[in-house]
Amino acid sequence: MGRLKIVAAPPILSLLLLPNVSSGAKTQDGNPPHGEVHSYRYELILRTGDFRFTGEIAPSQRSLGPRFDVETDSSGKIISVATYENGQKTGQLVFHFEAPGKWATSVDVYRGGDLTARNRIERNGRGESGRIEYITINGDRAAFRTQKYFADHVDWTKYNSQGRPVSHGTNLFSPDGIRIRSLEHLDDKTTIETNLDPATGLELERKTIVNGEVKIISRLTYDANGSLIREDTYNSRNEQYGTTEYQDGLKVRQSYRFTSGGTAEVLVSHDSKRFATEARFSRNGRLVCTFKYDRFADGGIKRTLAFGPGGDLYAEYPDHYVDQVHRDGSPTSQIDGTVIYKKGNWW
Repeated sequence: MGRLKIVAAPPILSLLLLPNVSSGAKTQDGNPPHGEVHSYRYELILRTGDFRFTGEIAPSQRSLGPRFDVETDSSGKIISVATYENGQKTGQLVFHFEAPGKWATSVDVYRGGDLTARNRIERNGRGESGRIEYITINGDRAAFRTQKYFADHVDWTKYNSQGRPVSHGTNLFSPDGIRIRSLEHLDDKTTIETNLDPATGLELERKTIVNGEVKIISRLTYDANGSLIREDTYNSRNEQYGTTEYQDGLKVRQSYRFTSGGTAEVLVSHDSKRFATEARFSRNGRLVCTFKYDRFADGGIKRTLAFGPGGDLYAEYPDHYVDQVHRDGSPTSQIDGTVIYKKGNWW
């Protein structure tokens, strides 16, 4: 059987590593901005968890590719960031803080024009975000993340709503304090290493490392406007066997042709808030199952449910996004609490 690509679900709403902002700002999604706005192509994430934006966009280019509209107050401090893809607004972050504090202590998160979350941030005296709580619009804690700062790296751990750790990793930075590499440990054996361009913040390459050996390499391709359009996947012998396609910055299709024979395909659907709603997983041209995603009000994953072609519940995977499995339905990396109802081979 050929190996599928191991997919790590990114920390939910990872954009909420907040910028350094000033006091009193509050902007509603869709309302005209009150301060000065500049548009940028790229965001860089700094060691403190703050943003730096680069690649300012001329008005004639505002309808092409990804865009960050950064609103600042009269002192030049960031008070809001709206995100766009090909001219369509995809979300907005609005920052709050305790006067006269220099650093944001909470952020309102808008998706598809709706307020979906208000997240809380605890910082140390240097402004570094040590804890982020992901709070739904209903006031429920969907998850939280802690970060520990060291001289040359930052370690993080994400916990589910019950306080159980579900993922952890390490971020590494350039001498200028820009994130250039990240490690996410999926389980005791498997790590995803992601390398980023320090000039743009874009992901360039991902490696899946199992027991210290590189097993899978994914290389990402962007168009001239910075939109992710393609991800090519290679095995340890540098033979390409998979491709992921993107539209408007969203993953829509993954396809694999294994060197040992056989094919696989994943087709992903999204809602108006750009959250994945389901993924249809096929092997050798036949539907194996459909993954559906049970989410918190802020979009965070509660669990993935796998349904067979006839609608029978095959499996449950808590706290994680899953769109591929092994032949027996087990996830491609260990997920505690997995329940498999469909016994035997799924294809």
